[in-house]
Amino acid sequence: MNAPPSDGPGMALRIVQPSEPLRRFLSGYFLSTLDLPQPVTDHAVPEWGGIRIMLEGAFEPDLPGIGPTRVDQSYVQGPSSKAVRFTIQRCRQFGIGLLPEAFVRFWDVDVSALANGWLPIEALLGAEAEVLAGALAGASDADAMFAIADRFMLGLLADTRPSPATDTVARLHRALNDPATVRIEDLTEKVGLAPSTLANLCKRRFGFPPNLLLRRQRFLRLLEALHARPYAEWPDFVDPNYTDQSHMIREFRFFMGMSPTQYLAQPRLIQQASAAFRREALGGALQGLA
Repeated sequence: MNAPPSDGPGMALRIVQPSEPLRRFLSGYFLSTLDLPQPVTDHAVPEWGGIRIMLEGAFEPDLPGIGPTRVDQSYVQGPSSKAVRFTIQRCRQFGIGLLPEAFVRFWDVDVSALANGWLPIEALLGAEAEVLAGALAGASDADAMFAIADRFMLGLLADTRPSPATDTVARLHRALNDPATVRIEDLTEKVGLAPSTLANLCKRRFGFPPNLLLRRQRFLRLLEALHARPYAEWPDFVDPNYTDQSHMIREFRFFMGMSPTQYLAQPRLIQQASAAFRREALGGALQGLA
């Protein structure tokens, strides 16, 4: 399901869905090309995670606990609960969005070790990382790159076996994305796990405790609404599970590091473009809600 490129001054973006068998594991593939007249600062919002192949250029994220860092090598991003500020000017990057089920099925890793963190791509893919990066770099066009990535991920699918853990994670994933799931008790009921088992599962397979995951998903639903509607209306669609507007603002500051007013006053060139095109191509603006 290819979508047309999203073009702007110095910016091109394409996003496509993976093959049907991969859609429970991957949120999509993207190719982003930026060649801006001057550096732009923006924020990456909380996500489930992904593989990022750096093809050209670099960008500078301000990583939690590390500070500003130049990234010009391919990497794996784990699940995140905090926005990451970054500066970018020229960069060409290919991405594979990873859903929680992917970390279980393909690598069976403890995701808590990746939470709010980035690792070299070899840490997840081993020697295959160089093979994938080389094939993508030598591809003739974007369609060929998407086909290469899809074949690679289908190969991983064929080489691994399903497990009960994958299905359990899928049930929890669906429950977290359900706006009606507002309490930990809702999660335990929908997933059928004792509270202690649920806490361990959330930490190992999603990177964070269940309460933080519920808060994050509620915040992301608010953020998606902010992308779709003008600022003047935002008090009208505050999630009713926030106690009041002050509660919502505190949560916004926790996840984004700024108030809604500060956030909406920023240009957000990269974020707005990618959110709009992701909604058009895949049906939702934010990968963290996939």
